Amino acid sequence: MTRRRIAAGFFVAALAVTFGLISTREAAAPAPASLTATAPAGPLLGVVRTPARESVLTRLSPRNLRPIGGRVPLERDAGAWSFSPDRARLVLANRSTPTLGRPTSLRFVDVRRMRALGQLVFPGDLGRVLVLGWFGRHRLVVVRSYCCSGRLTASLVDPVRRRILLSVAIEGSAAESVVRWGRSEEELALLLVPRKSIGRARILTIDRSLQVRSVTLERVRAGMVYPEPGTVRQREPGFAIDPAGRRAFVVGADEPVTEVSLSSLEVRYHGDEGLLGRLGSWLQPAALAKSVDGETRWAEWVDGGFLVVSGMDYSGEGRGSSAGVSLIDTHDWSSRTLDAEVQRFFVAGTSILTVRPTRSPRPGVSTGRGLGLYGLDGNLRLEGYEGSAVVGATLVDGELHVGLDNGKRLGVRVLDPRSGRLLRAYAGSVPYVLVGGFGG
Repeated sequence: MTRRRIAAGFFVAALAVTFGLISTREAAAPAPASLTATAPAGPLLGVVRTPARESVLTRLSPRNLRPIGGRVPLERDAGAWSFSPDRARLVLANRSTPTLGRPTSLRFVDVRRMRALGQLVFPGDLGRVLVLGWFGRHRLVVVRSYCCSGRLTASLVDPVRRRILLSVAIEGSAAESVVRWGRSEEELALLLVPRKSIGRARILTIDRSLQVRSVTLERVRAGMVYPEPGTVRQREPGFAIDPAGRRAFVVGADEPVTEVSLSSLEVRYHGDEGLLGRLGSWLQPAALAKSVDGETRWAEWVDGGFLVVSGMDYSGEGRGSSAGVSLIDTHDWSSRTLDAEVQRFFVAGTSILTVRPTRSPRPGVSTGRGLGLYGLDGNLRLEGYEGSAVVGATLVDGELHVGLDNGKRLGVRVLDPRSGRLLRAYAGSVPYVLVGGFGG
């Protein structure tokens, strides 16, 4: 599974990437969200804002995602997070702001009693936690990135005693940017690209013992350059992980799909000129740089052996063209287009929710073009809700909660992801739900 944000209602960062609003590469987030891991037995948790604009961790009702008691105040907005293997404890990193001199910290929570267990502060550390991997009772792996220098550090933390056991600097990372990351059952995996050029990408893995390995992807070109002020040339591939199979996939524009074994780092390429064509309609974002040229792709793994891929192609004239949403079958490496006009999607179990572009004719009014729900057979199960913007989605207990904004009010539709049938509706919005084992 890959994450920049897991689960729900997290479209601000995705839109910022799509429309070129984020200039720091490590700050970017992919548009898709994996909703495949429905929370097991135990409390459903989410992060909500109080009327005083404070962030709290709270239990949520699986029926309507509303707080039902048991709150833990958070120092600041939650960044990366991870459950312990038995889901009895949770660790959340603060969303640090290095320019304000706030150090990196981790907060540990007893999930069953909903109380804070304590905090670990990295002394004098102004890095940002990218990803957390809780691999055993006493093994929490923390990967941090540092603003401006770009260097990476991996630390092994004892989550019971809340102590740093070991930290290692990752060689060569200062010349690269981390654009995607995720984890398998045995290691964390990061996709790195050149910081100030377009060159070869590489995958770096970190296991529970802080063993660091990497492999260069000879046929994947990625990175970002600024030929002149206000002009950007970029190539950013999609990245997805098959957690059980310990495989990573890199999908670039007009390139073969790259498959990497995370156990051996063996690299395979599928399709000489890429499996995905250039599709879609032109979009005119309001806040693009003066001139943006290049391609961005997002990818997500679907259990059963499929990849969902979307993206944007930029023309260099302030226009972006949707690459559409496509489904790749990794059994035979065939590909089919689900929707040529879409670049945002959610994976919900074995269903794919596509989100049509949203247009805002005047401030405060959102006019969407609806959504589509597809199966892995490529068939359209549901199409509708035109006139509403999709503002969040999450999968809970096999039910898909979709937040909609019609410009007048917020509401949530609960759908059966297998058929698209409406199960119920309720007022409100979809909060940030901690679905799966880790995220941020």
